[in-house]
Amino acid sequence: MATNKTVAPAPAPELTELEKDCHELGIWDMRMERASEWFGLRHHPVNYRLISDQTMMDLTTYDMMMPTDYPHWSRGKRAEQARRNAGSFHVFEAALNLNPTIVWLGITNTMPMQVNVMSHATYGHVTLCTINYLFDETSPETALNRFAQYKHKVEKLVRDPRWGWEGVEYVLDAAHALEHHAGWLPTIQGIPTDAELRETLEQAADTLRERIEVEGDQSVAECNILKKKLVAIEQQLSRYPIKPTNDLLAFLLDPANTPNLQPEARMLLDIVRDRARYLQPVGRTKFMHEGWASYWEKAILLAPHVGVPFEFGFDLAKAWSMHDSQVATNFYFDPYSLGVRVWEFIDKKYGFDEGEEVIDVPKLKRDERGLLNETEEIEKVTVMRRNRDKFMEIARTYEDHRFLTEFLSMDLLENINEEALGWVLRFMDRVNKHLFSNGWGQNVIFHPLPTRLEELLAIVQNWMQTAEQSEYYHENMGTPVFPVPKALMSHMGQVLQIIMGYDQNKHAIRRQLVRRTGARWLPNIYVVDDGRNTDGVLTLRHDFDPTYGPLLQSECRDTLKMFRRLYGRPVRLLTLEQRTNRQGEPVGNPEPFEYFIEKDTVKERYL
Repeated sequence: MATNKTVAPAPAPELTELEKDCHELGIWDMRMERASEWFGLRHHPVNYRLISDQTMMDLTTYDMMMPTDYPHWSRGKRAEQARRNAGSFHVFEAALNLNPTIVWLGITNTMPMQVNVMSHATYGHVTLCTINYLFDETSPETALNRFAQYKHKVEKLVRDPRWGWEGVEYVLDAAHALEHHAGWLPTIQGIPTDAELRETLEQAADTLRERIEVEGDQSVAECNILKKKLVAIEQQLSRYPIKPTNDLLAFLLDPANTPNLQPEARMLLDIVRDRARYLQPVGRTKFMHEGWASYWEKAILLAPHVGVPFEFGFDLAKAWSMHDSQVATNFYFDPYSLGVRVWEFIDKKYGFDEGEEVIDVPKLKRDERGLLNETEEIEKVTVMRRNRDKFMEIARTYEDHRFLTEFLSMDLLENINEEALGWVLRFMDRVNKHLFSNGWGQNVIFHPLPTRLEELLAIVQNWMQTAEQSEYYHENMGTPVFPVPKALMSHMGQVLQIIMGYDQNKHAIRRQLVRRTGARWLPNIYVVDDGRNTDGVLTLRHDFDPTYGPLLQSECRDTLKMFRRLYGRPVRLLTLEQRTNRQGEPVGNPEPFEYFIEKDTVKERYL
């Protein structure tokens, strides 16, 4: 009787190191996802892409980190700059505002760094893009295909002999000069269009004319009132547009305003405007974004749901202190350092513990091939659930300007000042010891350090002056160069000046920090009238803000030339300009000023 032979199971196929890494990243991602759900975070589906450092560097030349972005000479300029800087920094990751989204991961990242940047990108950047109100109109579901189509259209137009590169970039250069003037997000719903508003006003004017004709004989006083109302409405109707708009690109896109603009040029304007509005929320939430991502990368990985191993600890600690271990000016200006401090302040002030709960955490084990897997063995872990309702509300409904205006409090600034001053004192002490050990004289060694800020600043200024003198003597006499980097001394002096300024005027320093955010530095410029009922000159008006002062004259001239290039007719820009004396000092208050272009030359005058 025949029997079946016992067949030995086939050996498991040998995996490459890359396959092993991808498997392990999948395990960590699954565990981080459980932690994010427990925290109440939600995000678009994520596709991770492992790419080389060179590919990552190439992607940074695109504003959207998408190779589907349309071609333009500025990409090459950024690519060249990226190549020059390639040795000075490393790009760990990049997250895109898509649904489903793409997170690019550098293939040379170590496993601890890979896990950290996955947490930073997905549960930081992607979650904020998913829930923040500014991103609602960016249509992330269609963005990838939309911009791929734009790229195809631009490339097709470049191949058209009637246009070519020269014609396409002639229009794109002008559109890019106006791309920040594409209207603010979100779009306010329910506001009538200019055509609807014009129809309503014309009906109101007709009604007033009928009333004047019927009621005019009965009451002279009533007739005068009606005539004044009619004049006011007719003045509104004489303007095009009726309501001023700061969406300059949308105004130029309207065929009623630019009847002579070629359809291909109008298409390019539409592409630039859509791209600008897609990118706008990122620029207006920079501090929120980087601070939020820095906060959650740490909170997620410290959650017991993830259970990162002890050997990851050193690399993670280095990453979490990356932006605090360089220079203290980062505490005030860097989106990572300042942003995470504000989020931690919000959590401390508004968050509270709700009570403990027990969670089940599958244990991890490596098999005979060295692959990390979850086992059926479950560990019961007691954790404290924290209420972050206010935290989440801010993430949904704020942008940078409101975020820092409301939460960059005096208490928080004082804590930052104390931390920054500690950094300055530590480095000044190191500089003293370094100078002493290298045989420098007592005229540059100050020990012990004084306690007054003015005296500390004087020491830094003394060192900077000595450094300049030492360079001169080194070139001419070969003496040693002052052994302290100028950049370090500059940062120390800047921190001391900030703290001294804060002590003198707390509100002024706070305002200076806040007004750098939320793209508030962009001037508000409106189309107020195309001049069809007056002199035929389109009028742009700048809303002068004394906080930021007059517009840069060079940028006014360039912007007006680009607007004229697309509009095709004379344009004026009304603003306020500050008179100065021979020494360049301001004289009096800003006065009305006009920039005017009819053909190629911009003319200027005080009104």
